[in-house]
Amino acid sequence: MKINPYCTQAIFINVDSDVADKIDAILHLNIFLPNDNKHSYIEMGILISRKEYNNFDRNFNIEIVFPFGILKDEFADVKDMLCDGKTLNMIFNEESHLDKNKLNFRLREYKLGDIKLCNTTINSDSSIIMSIEEKQKNSYFRFRIKNIRDKITDTVLSDTKVNPFIKMIKTIGISINLDRQFTKQSDKRIKFKEINTFVILDSTTELIEKSRPIKSFRVLEDNLWNQYIGSDTNQKMTVYQFKDKILDDCTIDNYQLFLKSLHHKSSKFEKYKFLSFVIFVAIISNAIYDLLKWFFNVTF
Repeated sequence: MKINPYCTQAIFINVDSDVADKIDAILHLNIFLPNDNKHSYIEMGILISRKEYNNFDRNFNIEIVFPFGILKDEFADVKDMLCDGKTLNMIFNEESHLDKNKLNFRLREYKLGDIKLCNTTINSDSSIIMSIEEKQKNSYFRFRIKNIRDKITDTVLSDTKVNPFIKMIKTIGISINLDRQFTKQSDKRIKFKEINTFVILDSTTELIEKSRPIKSFRVLEDNLWNQYIGSDTNQKMTVYQFKDKILDDCTIDNYQLFLKSLHHKSSKFEKYKFLSFVIFVAIISNAIYDLLKWFFNVTF
């Protein structure tokens, strides 16, 4: 099987080398993979906090480079969707305390004070830019890239001639800031204190292997979630959470997550083909049996 190269090539999240050690960063990843490519996407949220606020107050940019091209209509800044307090609460799974101007919010979990919702933009070369304003203490960015399934997965189908119930095996791969791919730019990599990943799969899809332990999983039933991800409300989805968190002065310098899933898909057309084949074989077998029976009766 030919491996999709994007499953092993890394996303590079970088910042000026003199900034990397002066900020704390938390990464949120949502990977939504229904069985149709149209509604698949990866969503990335980054919370940036200055560690040396009094000594470091200049503006700076974070650049994110994916290993594949991104069309402008495949990119979406979801900041405005978060300005709805209910959506923000849903994303962080807690009361987020959005201010009346819908520009800043607070989180009890991180205890950082006001966090500003900021815009994310995409350049003509597909690089994604997050701009932290001068003296801005805490900033949060979130964006989405659509039609992602074929860019981060490998898919293998079973032979429908043998089995009318199609088995679809998918290997999903996400890599960030790998050492072997960004050796010369290692001083520009953002170092994360926490990476929180949610992988959302169709409920008929079974997760059979994973490279990291699952922290939790649940069935996605909230209508607000369905509206947010653009899912068919009649389609049940299962959410798997993977969480890496560093409590001391250490950081997460690179990250990889690989998953293998199994999906059973029933095809009416293939069922009828299979049933017709079985009936045909049965008729031929019966005819051969009758012919042999007649032959031996005549001979003996």
